[in-house]
Amino acid sequence: MNNTNTQLASAIVEPLTKATASALKPIQAFAKSTFFLIGMDDEGADFQISVVCMRPNDSGVLVQQTNVNGSWKAREFMDTRLPEAKWMGAKNYTNRHKWTVGATDYTAILFRCCIPQEQIRFTSQEAALKYAMLWKRFVAQDKRAAIQAAFKLTKTLPDKPADWFDHPEVPLSDYQRVACQMSLGQEGVGLFMDRGTGKTATAIQRMCMEAKRMRKEQPGKMMRVLVVCPNQVRLNWEQEVQKFTFLAGKVTSIRGTQEKRIRSLVQAITTEEDCEFSVVIVGYDSLSASLGAFAKPGLWDLCILDESHCIKSSTTRRWKAMLKMRECCKQRLILTGTPIGNSLFDLWTQLEFLGHGYSGFSKFSNFRKFHGVFSDTSIPGVKKLEATKNVPLLQERLARLTFSITKEDAGLNLPDKVYDTYEVEMTEVQRKAYAAMSEHLAAEIEDQLSGDVSAVEVENILAKLLRLAQITSGHIGIAANIDPETGATLSQREVKRICTIENNPKVQACVDILKAEDRDPKGKALIWCSFTEDIRTISERLTAEGIEHGCYYGITSQTERDELVARFNGDDSLKVLILNPQTAGEGLNLLGYDENSDNYCDQEIFFSQNWSAILRGQAEDRAHRRGTRMPVRITDLTVPGTIDEEIRQRVQGKISMAEALTDLRQILTNVLNIASKA
Repeated sequence: MNNTNTQLASAIVEPLTKATASALKPIQAFAKSTFFLIGMDDEGADFQISVVCMRPNDSGVLVQQTNVNGSWKAREFMDTRLPEAKWMGAKNYTNRHKWTVGATDYTAILFRCCIPQEQIRFTSQEAALKYAMLWKRFVAQDKRAAIQAAFKLTKTLPDKPADWFDHPEVPLSDYQRVACQMSLGQEGVGLFMDRGTGKTATAIQRMCMEAKRMRKEQPGKMMRVLVVCPNQVRLNWEQEVQKFTFLAGKVTSIRGTQEKRIRSLVQAITTEEDCEFSVVIVGYDSLSASLGAFAKPGLWDLCILDESHCIKSSTTRRWKAMLKMRECCKQRLILTGTPIGNSLFDLWTQLEFLGHGYSGFSKFSNFRKFHGVFSDTSIPGVKKLEATKNVPLLQERLARLTFSITKEDAGLNLPDKVYDTYEVEMTEVQRKAYAAMSEHLAAEIEDQLSGDVSAVEVENILAKLLRLAQITSGHIGIAANIDPETGATLSQREVKRICTIENNPKVQACVDILKAEDRDPKGKALIWCSFTEDIRTISERLTAEGIEHGCYYGITSQTERDELVARFNGDDSLKVLILNPQTAGEGLNLLGYDENSDNYCDQEIFFSQNWSAILRGQAEDRAHRRGTRMPVRITDLTVPGTIDEEIRQRVQGKISMAEALTDLRQILTNVLNIASKA
């Protein structure tokens, strides 16, 4: 048995909360004859821990006592304090003193803090090294947390590394430097910085610092960096890398056919003598489609996931692709201003991309069980989330693994967002259509509420309610007509306008706002629409009014999207963009000017929207970020007493719609005047 655990790094864990202090409380009156034997399971993935009684023999050598169990307090510790401990005696009673435990830092921290170290033995060198690595990693993360805390509490800056190099023209701000220094040289780190606070520049500074160090240690070495992001921000990354790098390198965006992607990738990863780094930028879905070419062991020195909330679901193709990529990247960095959308369970995949067990758990089911309180439903195997628990422990983990800051805490002193509501009256045709649709939906949805309602059914009901939002926008969706006997499609689904472009009240409101007498001639505007038909209708009317504009939505090609963003920021004649938040809500810089312009975006109009508070917030911040010149007026076009009001209140209040049956009852009462019977 290996007893070299005394050689581990020593450090004192200072609990940040009462919850942590309780979790890490040492076991009192622990029997000195009880020992924990730590080994690895057959797959080398989890710890296998035995609680045994050991006493010295005549020669003074500790010997395990057969048929004598360790103390009850030790067994209680295994059963109640370790969230991923699975007792092995349930199937085979001869293993009653054994447990399988997740080989995570949380396990190592608990053993380090709660158990006398002299009463721990390792049954293999592999287990000893794993335990030591987990503890040392925690100590390093704890030091990073201290750097962040010192800055946030007292504005204390850490000493710059001896090789620190500021960009000569656009140096980092103090909070960006702290974030960068926290991430330097680390295997896995997250920058959970508010939209517009400069996550991209911070990540690029880290890349440059590490590329410079790599070049010094390995002359001729080119650092390979993979940036995975939503398609619509690839151009933005190209521009930001060119703006913020201070070393010689190359940047490649992966686009086009499969053959073109592979050819571009090969050229990008080929070392060139005058390149200290190569940044390869690829969209999430493009990466998934070409995974075999990207997922080569040891290929990438650093992988950056931008808008990492895009992989928040553990069942998606994206997550499965990124799980494979994790093992091919020496270091990993995630960036997002909205790490949590629906619930704290969104964090699991993001933390796990940083490294196996970085969430504190080896399996999502255990993470979910530890942080959630669930109740049974009438649907077999389906449980309903009632509340969250152990949140302080997760907050401390985030303090060690991520740097977070809001715009306010960053001291950006941005011009204000000014909110207002522009009331619109429906036409008589719209009112009749709205009343008829409300009556139809009330009958249809009441049938769905006869029993327990699953999360999928909640989403389905909310989607149905958006038919009412289509009507307030001036059109109505007509479902496809299917022959019930043959299944043949008699007529395709279609969208029918119930308002012309001249008499659509919301479209007229847009024109009135854009042509108002007091409208700033230097101001530009964004018009956000959730429905494609809205974009077409507005575009036709603005064309008739002689207002130059662009449309950025699903069918807009990537080349056109890039050109539109460049024109909106660099061409003073393009004053208006009509956009879809699902397509353009993430990552884009739509400030409305470049270094040669004195224009700016000062108006955002929400013509129509869905239930997503995340999409709403992201859309708002395309024009409200570092560099915003003037206050941004955010106007909601709303028909009073309709679904418009319900959606606006919820997305502006950032009310989560996740599986919340109580929310659904209230929505149905407000919108359809029916309450859930579930």
